[in-house]
Amino acid sequence: MDVSPLAWAVTILGVAAVFAFDILVIGRRPHTVSMREATVSVLAYVVLAALFGVGVWVVSGQQYGAEFFAGYITELSLSVDNLFVFVVIMSAFAVPREHQLKVLQLGIVGALVLRGIFIAVGAVLLGYFTWLFFVFGADTAPRGSGRRRTSSSSGSSGCCPRPPNTTAAATPCRWRASASSPRWRW
Repeated sequence: MDVSPLAWAVTILGVAAVFAFDILVIGRRPHTVSMREATVSVLAYVVLAALFGVGVWVVSGQQYGAEFFAGYITELSLSVDNLFVFVVIMSAFAVPREHQLKVLQLGIVGALVLRGIFIAVGAVLLGYFTWLFFVFGADTAPRGSGRRRTSSSSGSSGCCPRPPNTTAAATPCRWRASASSPRWRW
């Protein structure tokens, strides 16, 4: 499938506009997200994805439209396990409920930016140095098998130990509070 640079630009700008709306309008003030607000948000994003999929189907044909919907449904079902991860992380760092939306939004944006950087750098490296596949595999296999749950004396859940030199106390609108000094660090 040949996608024009214009189509990529429109798609990227559309996704950026959705993120900007979500962060600047929906998340502009700290608040606890209600079940109604969460339901409306999920339905709105599913409708946007469905409209995008219909657009792919109309513009590029049945095969690519079906591939988009199959990929979307797969990713949507796989993302359910992320809810558990979010609960564990928010609990481990004692993020107040009214600030969880902002932390989640910033985490998603950061993850997307870093993912894009790592994919671009990895693609270039693997294009030039094919033998790196073996290096990455040799590094990944022991890490995956070596994961285990450990207990921590810092009061965290064990699977997410608290970083050193941070406090367990909830601190509003701050990234990190140093346990040894009253100064805030970004």
